[in-house]
Amino acid sequence: MKEMPKTGVLTVMVGPPGCGKSTVAIKLALECGYSIVCPDTIRKELYGDESIQGDPATVFEIAFERTRDMLSKTGVIFDATNCRRSYRQKILDETEGYRNIAIAMVTTSTLDECLRNNAARRRKVPEGVIESMYRHLMEEPPRTDEGFDVISRFTLDPSDFEAEVAR
Repeated sequence: MKEMPKTGVLTVMVGPPGCGKSTVAIKLALECGYSIVCPDTIRKELYGDESIQGDPATVFEIAFERTRDMLSKTGVIFDATNCRRSYRQKILDETEGYRNIAIAMVTTSTLDECLRNNAARRRKVPEGVIESMYRHLMEEPPRTDEGFDVISRFTLDPSDFEAEVAR
């Protein structure tokens, strides 16, 4: 892998639940020395459980604040579904002036793969939610005219997912 800059790199994970975003984010963070900001982690801190949605405005304001703070020190991987263009645009707007490069890391998983992976997870997301997010992603895929400098695609190796589920 090419040496990545240590600061100012924002990587936005994009894909429905079960596509492997968090697994890929962890691998990328380890390889590049980046930090991960995940709204699920913030939900767990605030409400004791990542599945409790709570107040999304509060959760995401904390996530954006942490992302801005970290970008001067390290690269940041923003680990959320980000299947809608408006959600991705908010992240880009909130980090304008704090980042040097914005990368969209987009799943290539099929809907069936996401549903199958979700069924094997400890914390399952309702199938209708996954189907809706997948549909939004297909209708509104990330593009450079949103403000991304790079659009990269990832496929989760099934053995990676199995290792993640086993933890």
